[in-house]
Amino acid sequence: MAREGLIYETPPLKTSPPHGSPSSSYNNYNNEYADYPSPFNGEVKYADVLAAANAANQSPSTSGMMNGKPPPQIGCPEDCAVCGDTATGYHYEVPSCNGCKTFFRRTILAQRKFACKKGRDCFKVLPKEKRCQCRSCRYDKCVEVGMNPMAIVTKEDISQNQMIMSVLSKRKPIKEEVEINEQKVLKAVMPAESMVDKLIEGLLYLEIKHEELRKSTYNPRTNSGLNIDKVLERSPMIGKSLEGMSNWPLPPHTKSRNWVMSVAEHAEKKVPLPVMDYDKLPTNYKMWFYADSIYAIEWARTFDFFHKLDSVDQKNLIKNMTWQCVNITSSYFSYSNNSDTTLFPDGRMPRTKMHNVIPILMRLKLDKTEYVLLKTLALCNPTWENLSDKAKQVLEPYREEYANALFKYCMAKRGPVDGPSTFSSLLAILDTLMNQAKKAKETHTIISVFKLRARPIPLIDEISE
Repeated sequence: MAREGLIYETPPLKTSPPHGSPSSSYNNYNNEYADYPSPFNGEVKYADVLAAANAANQSPSTSGMMNGKPPPQIGCPEDCAVCGDTATGYHYEVPSCNGCKTFFRRTILAQRKFACKKGRDCFKVLPKEKRCQCRSCRYDKCVEVGMNPMAIVTKEDISQNQMIMSVLSKRKPIKEEVEINEQKVLKAVMPAESMVDKLIEGLLYLEIKHEELRKSTYNPRTNSGLNIDKVLERSPMIGKSLEGMSNWPLPPHTKSRNWVMSVAEHAEKKVPLPVMDYDKLPTNYKMWFYADSIYAIEWARTFDFFHKLDSVDQKNLIKNMTWQCVNITSSYFSYSNNSDTTLFPDGRMPRTKMHNVIPILMRLKLDKTEYVLLKTLALCNPTWENLSDKAKQVLEPYREEYANALFKYCMAKRGPVDGPSTFSSLLAILDTLMNQAKKAKETHTIISVFKLRARPIPLIDEISE
C-alpha cells in the first residue's frame, strides 16, 4: 500500500457512461482495476476495503514539521491557491493550507455571509500577510480558485444549503472534463481525503470481486440443496482465488419444445415446469438466477453492517434484497455491454423475458459509480417490516451515508441543474426493483404452492417468501 516517502496513487474513477461505447470498454474498466493491490487474504469485508482505501489515500505524516508547518503533499503545489501560504495538500480539489480549508468549510456549513469594506479588492491591493483579514474577499477567492463545496463531508442535507447551490452554479459541469480526456483523474468529484471518495473506491473494488465471482468456475447447482443458512455457514467465496470459466461464450439457447411458456405463464396456467436433467449440463453452464442469488448473498455478507445484525435479521435482509440485487446486477452488466435485453457473462440470453431495468439505465446513462451506490442502497434498506427495531437502527445511518454519497456524486458529476433530478430518478429505480421483485416472488410462490417444480429448490423458496 503506502510506500515510505510516497503517496499511493489510487486508480482514477472512470465516470463516462459505458453505454454507446464498444463492449471492450467495459473490460478495459475492469482491467484498469485489475492491478489494484489487494490486501485481502480469504474473506473480504467492507470494513477491510475501507481501511485499505484509507491507507491508500493517507497523507504524509506531519511529524516531520518544517519551520513549524506541515510539509506539502507529494505532487501538490507548495503554495496555497487562496492565500499563498504553504499548502498542506489538495483540500476540496484545490492546493491549500489548513487555514483556508477550515475557513471554507465553516463558511459553507454555517452559510455565513460577509461584507467587504474596501471594494472587494483586498486580495489585489493588500500584502499577503493581511489579505485574509477580509473574510468576504477570502471566501470569494476560495470560490474563484475552484474549491468544491460538494467535497465537504457532512451529515447535513446539503441540498438545502443555498451557498452550495450558488457556488455550484458558477462551476463548469464535470462531464466536460471527462469528455476532454477520459484518462484524466476525475479530481472534480471529490478529493482523495474525502470519506465519500474512499467509500466509492471500496464499493468499486467489491463490485470487481462480485463480477469475478460471476465469471468464475464457482458454479452452484440448483440440486445442491443450499439454503440461506448453509451459504452463510460456509467460508466466503468473495476474496478466494478462483479461475475464470473456460469456453465462454456459449452458443445461444436452442428452441426446446419443453420451454414454450415463460415461468410466469407456467404459474398463471398451473402447468408444471419442464424437468431439468442436471447431470447432462456441461460444467461451464450456469443456472443464472440461482447462481446470481448465491453470488448476491456472498456480496452482501462483505459489508460490516451485515455482521452487526443477528442471524434472524441477516436472513430477513437477504430474503428482501436478493431479487433486487440479482436484477440490478444483471441489468447493469447487460447495459454496460450495449445490450437492451438481459445478457449473461457466458454470452447467453434467457429463454423467456426476465424482469430488468435496462431501459431506465440507458435513459439515465448510468455510470458505474452511480450503479454501485444504487446497488448498495438496495441492500442497506431499514424500511423492511420483518426487520427488528435494532436492525433498523443499525442500517439507518449507513443508508444515509450511501444516499448522501450518491447525491453528492450526482451533483458533482451532472451539475446543479441535472444533479437533483438524476438523484431522484436513481432512487425511483429502487421502487421499480421492489415492484418487480414482488411480482417475481408472487410467481414463484404459486409454483411452490402448486408444486409445479419437480424438485424443490430451498434457496429460491426462501427468498420468495
